[in-house]
Amino acid sequence: MRLGGVVALRSCVYFGLQAFIPLWFIHHLGTGEGTGNAALTAMLVAGAVGTYSGGRVVDRLGRRRLVVGSTLVTIPVLVALVLAPSPLTAGLLTAVAGFLIILTFSVTVVMSQEYLPNRLGLASGVSLGLAIGVGGIAAAGMGVVADAYGLPTVMWLIVALAVPMVVLARTLPVTRAERRAQGVAAATAAAARPTSGARPATAPGSATPHP
Repeated sequence: MRLGGVVALRSCVYFGLQAFIPLWFIHHLGTGEGTGNAALTAMLVAGAVGTYSGGRVVDRLGRRRLVVGSTLVTIPVLVALVLAPSPLTAGLLTAVAGFLIILTFSVTVVMSQEYLPNRLGLASGVSLGLAIGVGGIAAAGMGVVADAYGLPTVMWLIVALAVPMVVLARTLPVTRAERRAQGVAAATAAAARPTSGARPATAPGSATPHP
């Protein structure tokens, strides 16, 4: 399932950052352990804010559009993070990355259930269990890469994993439930719009003026 691939790649990016951001700050940016841990904390807190914000924004943008948009913006943010010259800039970009990556966490769970309305347990298991588990396994593999080729290589690998995530997200179809909701919203908006050319109502008892 394509959505499962999006969630799995998103988890690889997120768990990769979670594992290597403190090391990146300490060994590449030359900060202390406290600063590295503070950057990780900022990413986690921003992710929690993103989860809450995603539930509010999705009603305006739509589920598929939010998933595609957030994953697309994630790539330049990750590139800027790797190239950031100072710990302060890198810390801000780390928080933004955490916000964007987890922004659609709850949204993808809903989408998976809408794609498989008759298999809600399977949908939840794939989006919450299997896909996220793949991210944890990938983080362990990234540790091997980091030991063999260095931290910059594994950070660019995390950026590279975000590319197929965007490609898969763009292939996601709009779910029937979302299409139905969009139709209802459009019909409601059309009904609320005043009819063009309608004559204003005349107050009771008032006479119509004659030329």
